[in-house]
Amino acid sequence: MPNEAAVIRAEKHVTQENILRKDDFKAEMSMSTAASWDGEESNHYKSFADLNREAAALKPLVKTRSDQLTTTGDHNVKVNTKMMSLGLSNLLNGPSILAKTLSGRSVMTVTKRPLRKDNFTAEPRWDFEEDYSLDPSSTQTSCPISVKIKALNSSWLKELVLPKVTIFMDRHHWSHKEWKRLGHFIPPYGWMELNYTVVKAVVSALPLLSKQQILLVNSSTDHRCVSCAVIGNGGILNGSRLGKEIDSHDYVFRVNGAVVEGYEDDVGKRTSFYGFTAFTMLSSLYLLKNNGFSKIPMDKETKYILFTEGMRDYEWLKALQQNKEISKGTLEYYRLRPRDDFGASFDLKRLLVAHPDFMRYLKNRFLRSELLDGKYWNLYRPSTGALVLLTALHLCDTVSAYGFMTDDYTRYSDHYYDKNKLKMTLYINHDFLLERDLWRRLNNENIIKLYKRT
Repeated sequence: MPNEAAVIRAEKHVTQENILRKDDFKAEMSMSTAASWDGEESNHYKSFADLNREAAALKPLVKTRSDQLTTTGDHNVKVNTKMMSLGLSNLLNGPSILAKTLSGRSVMTVTKRPLRKDNFTAEPRWDFEEDYSLDPSSTQTSCPISVKIKALNSSWLKELVLPKVTIFMDRHHWSHKEWKRLGHFIPPYGWMELNYTVVKAVVSALPLLSKQQILLVNSSTDHRCVSCAVIGNGGILNGSRLGKEIDSHDYVFRVNGAVVEGYEDDVGKRTSFYGFTAFTMLSSLYLLKNNGFSKIPMDKETKYILFTEGMRDYEWLKALQQNKEISKGTLEYYRLRPRDDFGASFDLKRLLVAHPDFMRYLKNRFLRSELLDGKYWNLYRPSTGALVLLTALHLCDTVSAYGFMTDDYTRYSDHYYDKNKLKMTLYINHDFLLERDLWRRLNNENIIKLYKRT
């Protein structure tokens, strides 16, 4: 399978020969370059004088950049090029410029093309990179030892944590404006290259959430602390005998191939939240059916957290919402009808969908890997286990992490349910060593309790 200054660094990520330069023009060419698009053609009509000047400005371009131009007459010049306005907040990729004469008037048509990840050789950084959806009415904890309070008192974390960041999407998060904004970021951090119609249908159908902090006690007079256990699948848990301790928490989070059957003494029985992507869930069911994971957790208390990593997740979610078969994608090879894994009477209110802003926030502030600066930038994302643990850190008062990577990880098998010891594989799409360093630091600063063998 296969910190954060909000600055634009696109000049490092654009093929230089495809950039329009001011030296290409003898006169100013006015053009709409707002950093947004809807994937459809938009026409901008100007006065005859302005458009005549703009059409004239294209003439030197015909002579000097003939490889990018095609001419179809004295007054008809079509420019097909990748344009990037470097160093500006209105960075836009790919308008096609068509200058023509209609009934004695010059008309300039600008077709705005959506951004594509192939336009960049490393992760692009926008001046609105650190703009995240916030929930101003978010419930605050009354627990005196909450990780939220500890974070605000930490010289390191107080610069990173946004207590009111939106964690989950609901239907009110859909708008055309949001489509344009999130189109600047690849999934799971945005909606670049996704299908407008499908994303709109899926997000618009999500149940409304009354609050983002779904676990915290509302009463300010109740100082009870909400405790959470987050269970990774690391081999360190094999033989740990931690099952009762894990189940004693208020909530238990599990992820992907969450094998419980036969390992209850080590990992417990309860599942309050099950975190997954559509692919990690379906592939785990397929690969681990003989290891005790023949169905996803379906306890009465279980809710589900979906992290959308691509178009296939939205196609899968659309089919789940509509109780239909998957119409497009690749996941139908695992399961044609998503409801088969959840039951025909599944209540969609039990499914939470992580907001792309939240996943981008976690990546930018907690797990920004050096892989983002190289040619494999578009493959990298935090592991699903890391996303689940950091989600719990934003929902709970106390967090205990079990089965996550520690400094002595080579002593243990890859997973606690492995029949034979398997060496942990470090894949290019995750940075497990960076995640290990984060867990160590959070544990050392008493933000989380990380299980380690003594």
